[in-house]
Amino acid sequence: MSLRLITVFILLIGVLVATPGAAFAATPEPSPRGARLADTASTSSAGFTHPGVFVGVDELKTSKGHVRAGDEPWATLFDELESSEYATRGAPDFGDLVSASDRDEPCDQADTVGCASECGSFNIPDNGCTDELMDARAVYGQALLWWYTEDPQYARRAVAILNAYASDFAGHVGSNGPLMAAWVSEMMIRGAEIIRYTYEPGLDDPQFQVRAFTRMARTVLADTLSSFDYANYNGNWKLSAADGLVNLGVFLDDRALYEQGLEMWRERVPSYIYLESDGPLPIPPADSVYLALRIQGCRWGLKPPVSSNDLAM
Repeated sequence: MSLRLITVFILLIGVLVATPGAAFAATPEPSPRGARLADTASTSSAGFTHPGVFVGVDELKTSKGHVRAGDEPWATLFDELESSEYATRGAPDFGDLVSASDRDEPCDQADTVGCASECGSFNIPDNGCTDELMDARAVYGQALLWWYTEDPQYARRAVAILNAYASDFAGHVGSNGPLMAAWVSEMMIRGAEIIRYTYEPGLDDPQFQVRAFTRMARTVLADTLSSFDYANYNGNWKLSAADGLVNLGVFLDDRALYEQGLEMWRERVPSYIYLESDGPLPIPPADSVYLALRIQGCRWGLKPPVSSNDLAM
């Protein structure tokens, strides 16, 4: 996915509160058997407002007003999303993934253990990694398209992808597995949240298997992000994990996961944004002496260690 298309996802709703939304165009009354769009927020016992992963109902309504009024840049960004490959992506067959029980074997959806993507450094090997990222982006993009157009074809496709992961996806293997888990949690969970709380399927439409997807999200994604030691990996790993944990905390109504994500974010961001009040050098990551030296060397021209072994010399 290009940086441009990632920007489409963000800008459609990231700049939406700049001006008031225009009045919505009239929407035909759905038939009793047809899908319906729910546009009211709810608050859970954990105190989270839903939908509330990255955006809430107010932000979605405002951006929808801009899209329908043809305002810029929303209209152009919407057109780019609607014409992208993600708008028509359907349920995966996991043919490029490996068996979760034996990475030397291809995935078979009849395998009760499930399928896993195998992701090495720089995606070598790439057994389902690119496909998994495309699925995650498609879910989020189609959820937005469902909201903006109220065309149920987008919601049905998103549900098909989500249900496939709920049923057959068992995790990640390979050196980049923890990073992949973070990236998927950043995108797919945003879309799952919108579908879960705004899409009321028609009588003949497949239901989003929320319970099964929630189980996968907790045991595959949240368990990885909350337990893997991201300390001595590049900072984008930990920041992506923090973003993913915040998303998962809201989706799963898990306050502890949400707070863990916020704590990871608070700990790492100061190392990337320098303030004069920090002193002569940026604030180093509290959990990694090696990364602290690398960040200082990158910013100030100090010689970083070649590897973590140099710290013992």
